[in-house]
Parts: sequence; structure tokens; C-alpha cells
Amino acid sequence: MKKAQARRASDDRLAGGLNVASPFLLGLPKLSAVIWEFAEPLTDAAVGAEGQKRAAQIAIVCWNAALLPADKGKEALALAVRDISGGDQTVERGLYDVLDMMLERERRYFADDHRFVFDFSLTDTDEGVHLMVASSPLIPAEANAAFPSAASGSAPGPLPQLTNHQPGENPES
Repeated sequence: MKKAQARRASDDRLAGGLNVASPFLLGLPKLSAVIWEFAEPLTDAAVGAEGQKRAAQIAIVCWNAALLPADKGKEALALAVRDISGGDQTVERGLYDVLDMMLERERRYFADDHRFVFDFSLTDTDEGVHLMVASSPLIPAEANAAFPSAASGSAPGPLPQLTNHQPGENPES
């Protein structure tokens, strides 16, 4: 009996001690719809389905980074920039400008939404690109324990991989 109670209690926690809660219970809109709204500056400039997908991916990276403590968010963005740019310094500088704009947008218009994207999928449909999101509320005080620093030897973990490209050296110079 005690084992069953303990198992049920632990079912409400994810790795790193994050609480699981249904957004339906919180009265929040679907996070996929919120992400599309957040990504509007990127999607408005995107060309075709592949451009829409890349815009959504970049928006999710920024969304997650904005929820993390500043040092962890900066680390996660640096990994994403290296992944996207392939080491091209010109592309990296342009990406940082876009990411800064998106982080400011998240803080200004979406700061009260603390749902963290743990996984997502983007698929082509007859109506366009469909985004499906798996998320959970991220309690800011628990974020440090949930996402250890890559410098500590642990994988950074907070951002979904954009490609299979392995990141290179830290671009901070």
C-alpha cells in the first residue's frame, strides 16, 4: 500500500523535481497556440513551410531560455546559435540580434507563462505547419537543480535539439 502511494505521489514530479500540471487545469491556452503568437515576428519573415518550421524552432529555443536563470539561458542560447550557424561568425551575430529581440518579446508579452517546452514536433498538413508541444510549468526556484550547467559535465538539457550537428566552441568573444 505504501509503495503504491509513493508511486502515485512521484508520478507528479519530473526529473530535477519539476512538478507536472495540466495546462487545462490552470485555465491557460494551448502552448502551441501561444508559441505561434510568440513566434510571429519570425514567422512573418519566414518563407515556405521550412522557414515556418525554423521560425518555430528558434521561438521555442528563446521561450525556454527566457524561463531559465540568466546564466543557464545564455548557455543554452550559445549552444543553439552554434548549432544553427555552423560556426559562421556573421550568421552568429545576426542570430544573437534575433534572439535578443525574441527574449525581450517573451519578457514583455509572455512573462506570466512559465510552461517549459520539453519536446515538440512540427509536421506539414494541408492547412500548413502543425506544432505539437509537450510542456510542464517550470518553477523558477527549481530551474537550477533541473538543468545543471554544461560546464559541470552534465548535458545542458533545456532546449530541444534543432539539428544533429554537434556544437563547437563557445562563441563568446
